Amino acid sequence: GRVKSHTRAITGLEFTVREDGRLALVSVAEDRMLVEYDLSEATPETGFKLRGEPTKIEQVAVPTACMWHPLLGGDFEDRVVTANNEFKFKQWNADNKSCRRTSLCPTYGGPLTSLQTIPAINPERNQYGPSPYVLYSTAEKVVGIVKIPLDGNPNKAMGLIAHPTAISSVTVSSDGRYCMSAGGEDRCVNIWQISTKALDVKYEEAVTRAEGLGSASMYSELIDQEVKEDLIDYFYYAQLRTQGEDTMEERTPWR
Repeated sequence: GRVKSHTRAITGLEFTVREDGRLALVSVAEDRMLVEYDLSEATPETGFKLRGEPTKIEQVAVPTACMWHPLLGGDFEDRVVTANNEFKFKQWNADNKSCRRTSLCPTYGGPLTSLQTIPAINPERNQYGPSPYVLYSTAEKVVGIVKIPLDGNPNKAMGLIAHPTAISSVTVSSDGRYCMSAGGEDRCVNIWQISTKALDVKYEEAVTRAEGLGSASMYSELIDQEVKEDLIDYFYYAQLRTQGEDTMEERTPWR
């Protein structure tokens, strides 16, 4: 069975097992919609059924990839992460589809077209599970890694030129040790060994030099506290203008 859930090309399609054990599937497309499917009601005869109405997640930008945020220590909700062609990550609550966070994504080589969690060994269960590292690729040339939490810190991401032209597909091995990338015109499939420690060293060195975006010194060098508070106020006011200033409905603040 099948269903026409989007009006334009689909750019991301991801399965997961929700925190309550339910199998879930979401998709994003060039029509700027996020759609979740009710797999419990899906059959070959009736096809897919949508779980709620499609949610518009962009006003101007176009979603280019999506993934389910891995449930790590401290996570209290299921989230869907989307990337768009304006180099932004957005994290969405999987139930009410409210935006939890917006941050800068890696800016190497073009918008991200693929996102995959890199598995890691869980010593307590002696089995592989999610890690705080995400494999990404762009439409052309670049494959890289970004570390969760996705806060826009450029020192928590890296990228390399994996192919001379287009990248048609990437995937990660079940043990998280290798990444496979397929090119286009170069007719090559490359296998890369993954070393997340190298990314950790890069971040630690940046923190030592006080270059990390998470450090107070980084913000103080860019803007003073009063200007920062003004920017936050303008940001929330822009949301009020978008949602409508005269309303009695519950507000949905975006960060």
